[in-house]
Amino acid sequence: MREMKTHTKEKPYVCKVCSATFSLAGNLRGHIRTHAGEKPYSFEVWSASFSRENGLENHMKSRPGEKSYASRVCSVAFTKMVYLETHGEIH
Repeated sequence: MREMKTHTKEKPYVCKVCSATFSLAGNLRGHIRTHAGEKPYSFEVWSASFSRENGLENHMKSRPGEKSYASRVCSVAFTKMVYLETHGEIH
């Protein structure tokens, strides 16, 4: 069922603050934390904290010099997925 909502683009979960919609309840819960300013996921080495667990995971992957996201079209690699996605637009 969860997988189907993603493929059908169904977004039944609505944020009561800003009306953003989500296909998964967990994504809505993470989004709501951004409105509340909650950041329960933290990286203790230099006091970085994030409202969503994947924010911490992405931060860990983007340590200096670590390029975990590589283009499948060319040999360029990036520290963050968003950079790879932007790069993909040129291919």
